[in-house]
Amino acid sequence: MSRGYYGYLCDLKRKYPDKPILITEFGYSTSPNGSGNCGYGRNSEGEQADCIKQRWYDIVRAGCLGGIVFEWNDEWWKNNCTGDDKNSHDLNDPEEWFGVIAVNGTDPDNYTLRKKQAYCAIKEMFGEEYPTKSDLTSPVIDDFEDADMGDWFVFTTPNASISLSSSNNSKVGNYSMRIDYNTGGKWCGAYKEINTWVNYDNVSLWVYGDNSGNTLEIKLEEDYGEERWIQWVYAPVINWSGWKKLEIPVSSFSAEGIANGIFDKSKIKRFTLAISGANPSNSTIYVDDITLTLKLSDMSDEDFLDMVEHATFNYFWNEANQTNGLIRDRSTPDSPCSIAAVGFGLSAICIAESRGWIDRRDASDRILTTLETFNELQQQEDENNYSKEGFFYHFINMSTGKREWNCEVSSIDTALLMAGILHAGEHFKENESIRELSKELYERVNWTWMLNGTDTIAMKWTPEDGLSPGYWYGYNEAMILYLLAIGSPTHPVPDPKRSWDAWASTYGKGCGRMIDDFEDANVSDWHSFTNSSASISISPSNNSKIGDYSMKIDYHIGYNTGGEQCGIYMDKNTWANYGNVSLWVYGDNSNNTLRIKLEESYGEEHWIYESPLNWNDWKQFNIPLSSFKVWERTRKDGVLDKTKVNRFTVVILGTNTTNSTIYLDDFKLPCNFSNCDNGEDFIYCWTGSLFTYQYSHCWIDFRNKHDAYADYWQNSINAVKENRLFCIDNSDVYATYGENCWGLTACDGPCGYTGYGSCPNYYHDGTIAPTGAGGSVALAPDIAIPALRYMYETYGGKIWGEYGFKDAFNLDANVYLDGCQPWWDEDYIGIDEGAIMLMIENYRSGLVWDEFMQNPYIIKAMDDVGFVLTSFDTGTGTYPSIMGIHNGTITPLLNVNVNVSRIYTYPCPGTGGHTEYARIWNKTWNATATWDGYASDWHNISFNNPVVLLSNETYNYTIRTGSYPQIHHNKTLTVPDGEITCTKFIDANGRVYYDWIPAIKLS
Repeated sequence: MSRGYYGYLCDLKRKYPDKPILITEFGYSTSPNGSGNCGYGRNSEGEQADCIKQRWYDIVRAGCLGGIVFEWNDEWWKNNCTGDDKNSHDLNDPEEWFGVIAVNGTDPDNYTLRKKQAYCAIKEMFGEEYPTKSDLTSPVIDDFEDADMGDWFVFTTPNASISLSSSNNSKVGNYSMRIDYNTGGKWCGAYKEINTWVNYDNVSLWVYGDNSGNTLEIKLEEDYGEERWIQWVYAPVINWSGWKKLEIPVSSFSAEGIANGIFDKSKIKRFTLAISGANPSNSTIYVDDITLTLKLSDMSDEDFLDMVEHATFNYFWNEANQTNGLIRDRSTPDSPCSIAAVGFGLSAICIAESRGWIDRRDASDRILTTLETFNELQQQEDENNYSKEGFFYHFINMSTGKREWNCEVSSIDTALLMAGILHAGEHFKENESIRELSKELYERVNWTWMLNGTDTIAMKWTPEDGLSPGYWYGYNEAMILYLLAIGSPTHPVPDPKRSWDAWASTYGKGCGRMIDDFEDANVSDWHSFTNSSASISISPSNNSKIGDYSMKIDYHIGYNTGGEQCGIYMDKNTWANYGNVSLWVYGDNSNNTLRIKLEESYGEEHWIYESPLNWNDWKQFNIPLSSFKVWERTRKDGVLDKTKVNRFTVVILGTNTTNSTIYLDDFKLPCNFSNCDNGEDFIYCWTGSLFTYQYSHCWIDFRNKHDAYADYWQNSINAVKENRLFCIDNSDVYATYGENCWGLTACDGPCGYTGYGSCPNYYHDGTIAPTGAGGSVALAPDIAIPALRYMYETYGGKIWGEYGFKDAFNLDANVYLDGCQPWWDEDYIGIDEGAIMLMIENYRSGLVWDEFMQNPYIIKAMDDVGFVLTSFDTGTGTYPSIMGIHNGTITPLLNVNVNVSRIYTYPCPGTGGHTEYARIWNKTWNATATWDGYASDWHNISFNNPVVLLSNETYNYTIRTGSYPQIHHNKTLTVPDGEITCTKFIDANGRVYYDWIPAIKLS
């Protein structure tokens, strides 16, 4: 296994839980020729020894049972040589270096064996007890598996009592520590002596609470000699029942008895658990699996993401009503259930089960309980409290499932719930109850009703007001809503393509700030003015260019022979970050003059742009600021100050005195940041909030696909990068923002829950939500992972707690808060935690994508609206590799066609792996591609004629490879783009295999 790693082992465990995994030939090549087929060549033997040790640690950390069998050299069986034929051995052959014994000398007749450093390293490793998971990454203070409490010591105040014993009420393993206690109105506790742990910066433990309201003081105590102890304390109130995991960064501990407040981990010698409280009653708690986790700088990205994801999962497991599966909207005791949080939670449980964090039976039981709850709610006759046409209320009571806060029946939140339900049905498809119930819940949703006779989906329904006049239009998180509505086998939208087009055609392109798109059919923000006998009136109109409405302007210039004018204006705040003015105007061909004016505050300059009204139809204006000329100058410099522009005015003047009408639509200010394209490639959501670019991607795999409107995957990547760069551009104004501190999205803020965003809304106040970066890990890992690591390492316990990242924070002096201090949120919000967990998992393994995209309803919906594949890509493969002739079949499975004009071959690192000849054919046509040698990009070769691989059709291929291409060692490989098989592979030595699929990309 060249360059094997922990995440790969975890993925293999998930895919093949009941099969042994045999890994051959791992380690770095130390060949003098630096082949690199199994890593990077020209490594020293010491580096190979370290590599082998690290791979063994990976095996242990992944929770695998491992063993290693070594041989001197395996070339003899590949080349039909005898084992003792020394002439068959080549010092420069990388295979010679896989073993732990090497040869000295270059004369085959005088070979002598010598021990390599790898041999010595392995002997050293296994000369002692094999390393365990705890030894490597999570040193255990106590896991209680020895059922021995002898190394714990108790203490009490007068009238208090405490006793310790082993218990089989455990969370991890077979045993925990039972603590029977009575505070006596004061306190009692127990401690254990521990060794130093300089390289660790988190404490983790499971506590089975008694909901007593007493305080559990977790203490790290420094030994300064002469019985002087410095105590660092973390003290949660025991306000829960059942098991709860506490993940505590060192930065969350506060000092007792020390002036400078500097934590010295090198002196920590004692771990203490104390319980205090005024209630002198007998009670019991349990503690299990007290461990320390790695210092962040020593953690790989994989380890870090595993820690974040696991902590985040605990929200969905612990903040749920275990009797009905409902999950809190946020981590406050009085919070209602959010049905969208349940959707995320169902997928979170599937992830946790696949990673072994919870038992499969426990996971399926919780999911079935949840589905049964919604099955009951969906069939309640009281639509004013439970369900309407299969849709659910946004917020419901945690116990009864009844409507809370007079909220709405929500189309988008029902869709997010259904996404989790359908994913659970795929993950547990062997469980008939879950499989059938998930299908029934989805099929009862009457998407047709939510259209209300239109082609676009309404946002909500309430008993008080009926269906909302507001509909889902413009780019936003509703992609998953429309696809679920279109894919329904029972109540789909009547015309899928027309409905999708009605929505997608309203996307806003370019980026910037929308001043008025008139879609609210309200022009009250605009004010009119006239000279003398001129007149003007404004009203909403359905003669629109974008969306449903525009503004109609009926005007009359007046009768003064010198010409008069009339106009309208809107007051707006400053817009220093914009470089253009864009609007649509329906002209009247009157030859009057249309004057567009920007007015600076405080009675200073007016800047104008003029155009004759000499057309009769819609016309778009994209006006750079440089095209505006000064009209009234009160300052001497004559320089437009964008920071002072606060009024936009449209004036009509001229001599044509007939009554006339023009229309305005889609007035906006395109963005002028260096990171923005200002073109048609960027499709924006008007809020600029990152969640709108993330939520649909949590379940739907948009990679390598597009419809007639967008490449949604790349568009969301662009949005993430823009959001980050916007924060960088504004980091001189807001202390929170920076290169690794970004993420403007809907989240808690100093004044409550707020829809923060960048382009084009630009509503922000310095508040950052970790879910912004966390929900972007799958989209842009190169910038999202460093951001999460930075926030965790920099702010520690202020933003990190038992469920991972808290919702938001703001370092800036806030006018909203007394004393203008930084603001730290204490809450966790379900949908924000969900985006973090699902997108991290999609980055790590693709689990949610892989399973959700197997759903036939989603496959059909994407086909119905016109999604096509941009390529057929097997992804990268592995070593071992050898050149030869591959035969097999290719079947695009997404129900979309693939346009193919070339083939790319993934090479093993450091090799010239390529395809020398390729042929694809079926019964009616044949296409071939031939290699031109090592010239230009030799890993790509073109077919003689472009071809189209039709959806669900099977095609034959023959591919002859050269050098060392990457290989998928499977008989059949299912990838997001379809399926590829190997029917026969003949290697360069004439041997035949049936599980060598070439790693290729057809595009």
